[in-house]
Amino acid sequence: MLSARNITLTLGHNTVLHDTCFDAAPGEVTAICGPNGSGKTSLLRCLSGDLPHGGRVTLNGEDISTLEPWQLAARRGVLPQASQLAFPFTTLELVEIGLSHARAPAEGAALRALARTGLAHHAERPVNTLSGGQQQRAHLARVLAQVGSPVGPDSPRWLLLDEPVSALDIAHQLQVMQIARDFADAGGGVVAVMHDLNLTAMFADSVTLMAGGRPLASGTTADVMTSDTLGKAYGCTLRVGSAPPPGTPFVLPQTATA
Repeated sequence: MLSARNITLTLGHNTVLHDTCFDAAPGEVTAICGPNGSGKTSLLRCLSGDLPHGGRVTLNGEDISTLEPWQLAARRGVLPQASQLAFPFTTLELVEIGLSHARAPAEGAALRALARTGLAHHAERPVNTLSGGQQQRAHLARVLAQVGSPVGPDSPRWLLLDEPVSALDIAHQLQVMQIARDFADAGGGVVAVMHDLNLTAMFADSVTLMAGGRPLASGTTADVMTSDTLGKAYGCTLRVGSAPPPGTPFVLPQTATA
């Protein structure tokens, strides 16, 4: 399990997380959703150990504050919203950075990660010549290389992804979410900050819906993604529908014209 208890985070004069609790299970994709400024990224950064905070975070039963950086790197990989490179690395060199914590990295791990994200043919290109979406996938490949297999010698490994599809077209959004789904199905754990509620409904097993620095609701996608709950979180009127059984005609009024 990845668990947080009573997380409080203050940045400057603002308290952005208020006594927050959170749980994610291996074998599942857990989405963190909510409006801008609700504390999604801040919660993920506390879960990853990147921000000092009040409260306690445990990863597979161990308090992350007791782990050495290389131990934490072996157990979880973090994809931030944006990453800046100070040097003109090739795409392959960027991915190989993810292996720097490993004493004996698996041969070919970086190339396999690039292939998984559809970037093997860009291995020798400088990262700064890639498109924004390609760079985002290259950093995902770095994270995949870092954690390796979804399950380690004695415990699951974790992907912590902050808006992993924000710069991607629809085909690559589906590709990246399928990577997350496959990682969870193989026994690993995935926690992803998501804005796209439709992709969340398609791929996530559970959702924590944030509002005002606190979880407003947590549970399965069916339990959390209701018109009333989403409307309270986002401050607007929403109507959540569901597709009919296969073979039943389905007409969306948004496609109609007068």
